Amino acid sequence: MQEIQKLDSMSSDTNMSDLCKSFFDGSASPTSATLDQDRFQEKLNILLAWAMSLFTLGVHRPYAICTLLKLWHDERTAHLAKGKHEIDIDVFPAMYNWLDTSASARNPANVLAIGITLGELTRSGLFSYGRYIRTLIAQGKTARCNGHSHHLGILRALPIFVKGKDLMYQRRMALSGDDWELCERDEREEQEQMEAFKEEVHEYVPEIFGYSTSHTCLQY
Repeated sequence: MQEIQKLDSMSSDTNMSDLCKSFFDGSASPTSATLDQDRFQEKLNILLAWAMSLFTLGVHRPYAICTLLKLWHDERTAHLAKGKHEIDIDVFPAMYNWLDTSASARNPANVLAIGITLGELTRSGLFSYGRYIRTLIAQGKTARCNGHSHHLGILRALPIFVKGKDLMYQRRMALSGDDWELCERDEREEQEQMEAFKEEVHEYVPEIFGYSTSHTCLQY
């Protein structure tokens, strides 16, 4: 497949802007007068499926597709801004459709790769953690309604992007349902993940946590 060959040929010398224009061609182009949503979905499906091979063919893949999608999104935004079009670029439905229906997303072996990929897309503002949780709840794809949904494994593998207590509660209910023992276990795991993250950040950005970089022995 031509699209896969383009992605496989990526190297440190690749001009990502040129690759974006080449990959998202025709009616999926960011400068297309009328964007073909089905064609864009096809391109996105190829990108996400390609990223699932990161453990055998390169850990750069989540970062590569995130870069390509961000370039596409920025170019689409700039294109629409030139005209009188309403700027409303929402790629979440296409991403959720892949998560919900594709064989790659349903493969348990890909859960970790999906978590890394969506984590990068969330950090870039291209995927909504909260919207994903709310969609699962609305569609009944949670532990309470459907304990066998493959989405639960994906949600558990995602980095925790939660700022409000209400969203953290929704996450726990999605994963644990009415099983309060399981909910308490999930809460402990969340706290452990948060603490591990803080410890990692301490090493690189000590000022955030009240450290002084002027001392050899840092104290909290």
